[in-house]
Amino acid sequence: MIKIHLSRIMAEKRINIADLSRLTGLHRNGIAKLYNEETDGVKFDTLNRI
Repeated sequence: MIKIHLSRIMAEKRINIADLSRLTGLHRNGIAKLYNEETDGVKFDTLNRI
């Protein structure tokens, strides 16, 4: 199993979901699912953008 620690990383960098969405062009809902670890999978392109 792969754990996504996006919430911890975002907290360390003091960035919120809206800012990350603006910077990466990813949808806020998708980022929120990753943030809350509610996703079944993630594409490598998404990880690369983040």
